[in-house]
This record gives sequence, C-alpha cells and structure tokens, in this order.
Amino acid sequence: MGRLLLAFALLWSGVGSAHPLDDSRLSITVDGVTLDLRWEISLRDLDAMVDLDRDRDNRISAEEHQAGRAAIEHYVRPHLRIDDAEGRVCEGAQPAEQSFVRRDDGSFVTLRYALSCSVLPRRIGIAYDLFAKEHPAPLTFVTVTAGERVWAEVMTDDRRSLVIDLGHSGAVGFVGFFLSGTAHMLEGIDHLLFLAVLLLPLMLTGDRRPARRLVEAAKTLTAFTLAHGLTLWLAALGLVAIPSRLVESVIALSIAATALDNIRPFLGRRRWLVAFGFGLVHGLGFASALGPLALPPLELALSLFAFNLGLEAAQLGVAIPALLAGYALSGSRRTLLPLGSAAAGIVAIVWFAERAFALSIFP
Repeated sequence: MGRLLLAFALLWSGVGSAHPLDDSRLSITVDGVTLDLRWEISLRDLDAMVDLDRDRDNRISAEEHQAGRAAIEHYVRPHLRIDDAEGRVCEGAQPAEQSFVRRDDGSFVTLRYALSCSVLPRRIGIAYDLFAKEHPAPLTFVTVTAGERVWAEVMTDDRRSLVIDLGHSGAVGFVGFFLSGTAHMLEGIDHLLFLAVLLLPLMLTGDRRPARRLVEAAKTLTAFTLAHGLTLWLAALGLVAIPSRLVESVIALSIAATALDNIRPFLGRRRWLVAFGFGLVHGLGFASALGPLALPPLELALSLFAFNLGLEAAQLGVAIPALLAGYALSGSRRTLLPLGSAAAGIVAIVWFAERAFALSIFP
C-alpha cells in the first residue's frame, strides 16, 4: 500500500507540475480609422507552435526570442484578423514591432501593430486561430479603448472571435470573466488539492449529524473565500506585489502543512483560521491572471467581481460533491485520512522543490 501510495503521489505531482497555459492580453486603442494593437503572448505557449527553446531548458531567454522573431511574426500575423465587422479587414504594416518582456511568472512577447481601417469603424471584429486544435488556446483578456470608453472581454479556446460595438458605452463581459474565474480554479490543481486536504477531516468525519458538518465546512470555505478574495483585489489593484515563485512555493507549503496537520495536529482546532491564513496566499496566486490588466477603476472592479464569483462557483462545485462522497466513506476514516493526507503531502513537497529551487523533477 505504501509503495502504491508513493507511486500515485509522484505521478500526480508530475501532472500538477506540467506547464499550464499562460493568459494572453490583447489591447486595442481606436483613434478614428487607426487602431493601435498590442498583444502580449507567453513565449512558452508559442514554443508549442514555433521552436523557440533552442537549449531545451524549458525557459525562453531574450536571446532565444531574438533568434525567433521572424518565426513568431510569420506564425502570428496570418492567424489574427481585425476588421470593421462589415467584412472589411483593417490592414497594417508588417512586420510588427516586437519586445521581450520578462515577468516573475515567465517570458512574454509583446507584438504591436498599427492598423488602418478603410472606413470609420462602428464595430470592431476580432478573430484569431492561433494554436492548432491539439494545442488549446490560452485565455485572452481583451480591452478595447475609444476615447474615455473601455470594453473588456475574455476570449477562450471555444470563443476565438468577438465583436465590439463602438456605438455603445463601454462594458465588461461579465460572463467571460466569470468563466475565466471558474477555469482558473478548476485548472489550479494546487488550489484544489489544498481545498481537498483542508476539507478531508470534515469529509471523513464520524459525526453522523450532517448539519453540523455542513456548518463547519461552510465556515471553512467562507474563510478561504474571504481571504483569497481580499488579496486578489489588493494584488489586482497594484497594492500588493510579491514574486510569483515565492507565492507558488508558499502555496505548496500550505498544502504540506495542512496535510501534516491532518495526521498530527499542530495548527489548532479552528480550521477556519487555517483556511483564512493560507487563503491570503492563494489569493495572490489567482491574482496573476488579472494583475496586469490596465482597466479604469469601475471596469476593473466589475471584472474582479465576475472573476471572483467564478472562482467561488467552481469551488462550491468541487466541495459539495466531495463532502457528500466523504459522508459515504466516513467509516474508513482511520485509513483514508492518513493515507490521503500523506499522498497530498508528498505531492506538495515535490511541487515546493520544483518551485522554490527550480528543480526539473518532471521536465
């Protein structure tokens, strides 16, 4: 059983350490018939389609970007279409201006195009088919600015085109940001594992009073929600900035510490305090998605609200079935609680080693 547990935990940690897609950001400024377009795309994502990582170290350097500039332009431009939504394509000079951007969460290329429409556009159509079907497209946060009006939308793998009506006042695509929040929670394996470890004692409790167990679970989830919602807002507003590697390393430690507490308690009996404390760190992890968005205060607030609502919907969608399943397995508490916690702890330690010390345990 022990060897099987170790093998499963290491396999799962390899899945969790695989590189997730990085969000891209597309901004368009409308000035009459002229469109200033800036598109920031992760170089790690582009490497799946354009061979950029020459030294195969799973990182794209400024030198590798420089060597691949022509290949990036040749690949990206034919797969992007901007028009006036009446079938007239807005053309621009080629090649695009390119700049290398290194952030603490990776390397990106910013492509800038100066486009011109043949007539004054009443609507802007945006479409791209970047990345083949076997390579899902990352979430793309889109902002369109015309004077003082701003539109904010999210394009997904299933929604690679949209139309912005410039005749209306600026707006936030609430559904798009909501769905992006659910996606970030469901794709965040480390966040889900933390929730599982946090709720495991409640899932497997021998208490046959479901109401009491649900109240405790509600307190725990509410504390986690309030905490990560707080730091998500602070980070997205630029009031808190902590290096991504540090945040991701502490998230891994939070899983390991909570797993150990399940086996040999040391964090105290008030589980909701543990959820709140570690939730503050997890909020910084979620904030990496929305932090770089340059939106006016109202639009940013609406985007954050929709995004956070999506996070919570996904969280409840995972937690409620888990609690119900745990109720049926509560008779196996003495076995499942230590084994499940130990497996999660092994996974978290592997993640911590990879994140804190840049070890390529699973390249």
